[in-house]
Amino acid sequence: MQVDEPPPTQAELAGLRDGARLRVPGTRVLISPPIGFNVARSFTGLDGGPDFGIMIIDLPGGDFKQNTRNYTRKRFEERGLVVVRLQDTMVDEYKAIRAVVKSPVDGTLSHQLVFGDNTFSALVTTMSSRPDSNMYALMEWALSTASYDKEAVVGTYEGTSFRVEDKKTRYKFAKRGGGAWVYSRDGVVKESYGQESMLLALPLPLPAQHTGESIVMKQLQGMEGKGFLLSRTENAGAGHTNGFRSYSAEHYGTMKGSAVLLYMHAVVMDDIVVMFIGSSYGDHVADLLAFRELISTISKQ
Repeated sequence: MQVDEPPPTQAELAGLRDGARLRVPGTRVLISPPIGFNVARSFTGLDGGPDFGIMIIDLPGGDFKQNTRNYTRKRFEERGLVVVRLQDTMVDEYKAIRAVVKSPVDGTLSHQLVFGDNTFSALVTTMSSRPDSNMYALMEWALSTASYDKEAVVGTYEGTSFRVEDKKTRYKFAKRGGGAWVYSRDGVVKESYGQESMLLALPLPLPAQHTGESIVMKQLQGMEGKGFLLSRTENAGAGHTNGFRSYSAEHYGTMKGSAVLLYMHAVVMDDIVVMFIGSSYGDHVADLLAFRELISTISKQ
C-alpha cells in the first residue's frame, strides 16, 4: 500500500512563494509552479507527472459574472460531485471563486479557482488520478499564486505542439479561447458565431487505449448533449493526414432546428490528438472542402 509523504508545512509553502511566477504559454495567467511541475505539452497548464496536473483555461472577452452563473453547489452536485468547499474570494482586484470538489468514484479532489471581470475569465483547476495529500497541498498553494496580465501578448500557436497554414485557405485563424483555436471565414473575429460556419481545433491528451475514432465518438456524444440531433453519418473511417494517423466522419443533422453538418477529424500526434470540429450551416459541399483543405496543412512544432 502506498503511503503519502506528510503535506508540506506552512513555512515550506511560504518559502516556495518566493519563487518566480511564470506566464503559462497560451494564456495570460501567471502562476508559481510547484516543485516537480513543468509546462505541459499535451494540455494548457502545468504537468506534474502521469498522475497530476494543473489545467488553465483563459477566456479573453469572457464575462466573469456570465461565465460563473452556473458555478454553484447545486450544479456540482447534479454532476455527482461532492462539494468540500465553495467560497467567494478575490485574486488581486478581480472577483473570484475557490472550490474543492471530490469524486465519489475514486475519492480524488479537484481544487479550482475561477476569476475575472467583465473583460475576461480564467479557470485554474487541478487534476489527479489518485489521492495524494502532499500533491494536493502543493497544487492548492499554486492556485493561491495565480494572477492575470491583461497586457501579455499571446502568440497564435504558443503553448501547443501543432499548427496549420491558413494563408491560402478560406477558413483562417480568428481567435483562441477556452483551449480551442477558432477558424472562421476570412478570419472574422466575433464574440460568438452562433449558427455560422466555423472550424474549431482542440488539442487534447490522448489517454492510453484511446484512438482517433474513440475521441471522435466522445466529441459526438458531447455535441448531442448540447442539442445536436444526428440523422446520418457518412464517410467515416481511418486514414492519414499529412503523415499523421487520423480518423474523420461527416455527421449530418440539426442544431436548434437548423440543418448542420458537423465534420469531425481527429489527428493523432504521439500522446496528443488534435480534434477538429467543423460546423457548416450553409453550403455543406464547399465548407467540407474548405475544412479538409485547412486540416491537411497540419504539422508538428
